[in-house]
Amino acid sequence: MESRIVWKRKVLLNILLLIIFILLVWYLKDNQSKFNLIKNIDLVSFTILSLLALATGLVNGWKVKFYTAMFQLQLPFKEWFGLGQITSMTNYLIPFKGGTAVRALYLRKKHDFPYEKFVVTLAATTLIAFFVYSVVGLIAIGYVSVAFKKSSMVMAAIFVGVLAASLCAFFFPIGLFNKIKVDNFLIRKLRSVVEGWHHIKNNPLHVMMIAVLELSFIIVYSLSLFFGFKAVDVQIPLVFCLLIALLSGMSVVI
Repeated sequence: MESRIVWKRKVLLNILLLIIFILLVWYLKDNQSKFNLIKNIDLVSFTILSLLALATGLVNGWKVKFYTAMFQLQLPFKEWFGLGQITSMTNYLIPFKGGTAVRALYLRKKHDFPYEKFVVTLAATTLIAFFVYSVVGLIAIGYVSVAFKKSSMVMAAIFVGVLAASLCAFFFPIGLFNKIKVDNFLIRKLRSVVEGWHHIKNNPLHVMMIAVLELSFIIVYSLSLFFGFKAVDVQIPLVFCLLIALLSGMSVVI
């Protein structure tokens, strides 16, 4: 019986790898012109971008490692690093968080990690990520308005709205959901977010570590954008790359 389960897991992993390979080939085929730009990148820029890509992979992997460790699941390096890479790549190839679904499926089949725990973790980390992104975004907009004499009310409104929604979720009494008779997609989403937050809020170390990981991701992502633009002779101030990274980060979560 056990050997049969192991065989099924191996078959599933091979199918997932095949799907990812097919998607990668399809992506490379449809975006061949973009990869021609690599020929014009000098060695210094290539080295910096390679190191930043490695840093991004490590941060994404650390996020997977820490999130699963909160539920006493210890993943070896090859798994947490590989899952971080696969999740990021598949999220770009498949819309609506396809990489996250692949990660949930892998953890369920390989480690019997319940989907309920995965959803709770995802909801809680998303909430903290949105809070971090909105605070950093408002600071960045304030800096832009002072240093460049430019302002964007739309962008400011987005970050204020996200911050307000995050704070509401932080302090929302979970007992109120028991009094809500309406059951729809939005209510279920809100319930999962609030339940996820209540699950980890009593451990300040977990909350702090998640915030640090999300902040680290945004910093590395911003630097990648900055040096990526610079490598193709497009000069964009770092703070604008930071704003792009923040909005991109929130859109990926959505």
